[in-house]
Amino acid sequence: MSKLGPRGAATTTSSNGFPLLLGNRHPQDPTYLSSPLVQYFDLAREEIEIELKGKQSWRAWVAPSVLSLMRRLFEALSFERVVFVNNWLLSTNLYPVFETSLLSEALTKLVKAFPHHAIVFRSVNTQTEADILQVLLSLGFKAVISRPVLMLNPQEGQHRKKRMFKMDEKLWARQNEYYWEPGQKVKPAEIPRILDLYEALYRHKYSAYNPAYRGEMVATWLRSGIMEFQILRREGEIYGFTAFWKRKGILTTPFIGYDATRPQQEGLYRFVNLRLMQEAIQQNLWLNMSSGAAHFKRLRGGQPCLEYNMVYTKHLPLHQRLPWELYSQISEKIAIPAIQKYNL
Repeated sequence: MSKLGPRGAATTTSSNGFPLLLGNRHPQDPTYLSSPLVQYFDLAREEIEIELKGKQSWRAWVAPSVLSLMRRLFEALSFERVVFVNNWLLSTNLYPVFETSLLSEALTKLVKAFPHHAIVFRSVNTQTEADILQVLLSLGFKAVISRPVLMLNPQEGQHRKKRMFKMDEKLWARQNEYYWEPGQKVKPAEIPRILDLYEALYRHKYSAYNPAYRGEMVATWLRSGIMEFQILRREGEIYGFTAFWKRKGILTTPFIGYDATRPQQEGLYRFVNLRLMQEAIQQNLWLNMSSGAAHFKRLRGGQPCLEYNMVYTKHLPLHQRLPWELYSQISEKIAIPAIQKYNL
């Protein structure tokens, strides 16, 4: 999969149905999907610099300097030497239906196969993966905060109480230029357009540390049906898309895009989000709304939830355990209280 995935991603194998991804030690095009250093330091520094840009504050120069120093220290302590479990090279990784009692056996095999690597289960949240989280904690894993995400359970009907959801429905109903088509109708020559919309939004507008997907990967997704693509068109041209991924009664979209050059009042992002919510409602699936645009998603019924990287290091020497021990404490004492206090 590395050939088809983000540039710089390490080789992927599989065990017991879970894809395994070795963390990057020297990525050419770094992404947080395969690098703890990028996720916990580079992205954090980028966000702090954006937040404090132009402000006359000691934090504007102290915080980035501290992060840079810690990054060098953690790199020296082999923080990148990890094997990710259930890493599909996507921002949100859904788990299949399986007996959680098998996790103990899987851990034994992973420790034997990767005796020098920290073992990391990605995308374990406190709502839909609570059972997995509890079993991993009982096996000695540490819960290290990954990010806050928003979740929607259609059965609870929170979205129906939200004015913005109703306004999105009305906005879509009033217009007659845009329409949705299934991904099966996408032509090979249109794949670059899909990639351009994703790149412009996620890598140029937001962060270059988001994954840099290749056309081969998108073609594989479209051909295999792993994800169900919905294409937003106007006069035959692509102006947006969303890719549904469904597993274990959960829906998410780890790959979306829309033409951000269009006037905001046209509501392309609102249309893409509405299509996703409608799919979850019609299929009665939990919706993992992922992270980002938290205020927007809360106004449409999204409920906050914490997502963790579950990390096992008991088989490693002290110098490799140390950075994960430290970050586990940072998660518990600093990161989580800040997320809850500021509704991040």
